[in-house]
Amino acid sequence: MALTWLSAAGALVRHCKGYTLDINWDVDAEQFGLSLLKDGDLLRRARMEVEESFGYDLLFIFRELEKRPLAEFEDALHDIVNTVVDTQVNEAALRLLMQLGSQIPIDPQFLDNNVLATRRTAVEYERRRNAEGLEVELLRRIGNQDEFYVELLGRMPLSNATLQALTNALSGSERQRQQAACVLAMQASREQVLRLLTGPDALIRHEAANCVSFHRDFDSILERLMMFRGTYPIRGTKTLLAMSRRKNQLVSRLKEMSVEQKRTRLELIQTAPWGLWDKGMRFWVNEQIFQSWASPNSSNASGE
Repeated sequence: MALTWLSAAGALVRHCKGYTLDINWDVDAEQFGLSLLKDGDLLRRARMEVEESFGYDLLFIFRELEKRPLAEFEDALHDIVNTVVDTQVNEAALRLLMQLGSQIPIDPQFLDNNVLATRRTAVEYERRRNAEGLEVELLRRIGNQDEFYVELLGRMPLSNATLQALTNALSGSERQRQQAACVLAMQASREQVLRLLTGPDALIRHEAANCVSFHRDFDSILERLMMFRGTYPIRGTKTLLAMSRRKNQLVSRLKEMSVEQKRTRLELIQTAPWGLWDKGMRFWVNEQIFQSWASPNSSNASGE
């Protein structure tokens, strides 16, 4: 199908009154059926084969699917994830499947994809589908050379067994201590986080300070930290106070926004210079974006 036809059809639907584009999925042929209508009358019908389509064609189709009951297109989206070699398309399809709440497993190789954005989306999809299994898999990777999975484990609610395993890792190698300290600073109890921030190990203190702004009780931890008088110096308290103010301001603004507005605002923060937000806050922003996909107002999932 010519790209020019789909582009023209999309422009008509977006800008001209009375035009609509019907989309259906042929499971046997593994292709989309597209029908352009004007005031209910058919103007043109076309077929769109997934394997022969350009990535931007599929991304346009995805934008149209967001307006429809996604359950009708679950098979189509999984077929696209498994057959199309385009990281942007894969990522967009996985986000729609996450929004739908799909329970169909994906290829485990996606969890180690070379493109970090696609890898993150694949891990988040698995978290939505099978959080318990993913927690075990991510814990297994703590202490390895690739620090990518530290964020993804730290953003998840963790079992007591995982928290204990991370606590044990604080006595391990330098890399294990560093990565475990970050995850624990994001998810452990306030008492344990305070011990990380004020303990004798400078590496653990430093990494905990980098990640603690993610914690749900960040302000409470910070308040108690300001009253601490101990042997080991606490560095960066001014930075933590500034991060607390920024986080609270951002939370207040987000409460006034729709889901789409929140997502756009948070995605802009993802591209902001690193000096404005520390590691923990960047992880927090990524988590809010994940929640906007995993727990949206799910009207388009059911069609209600």
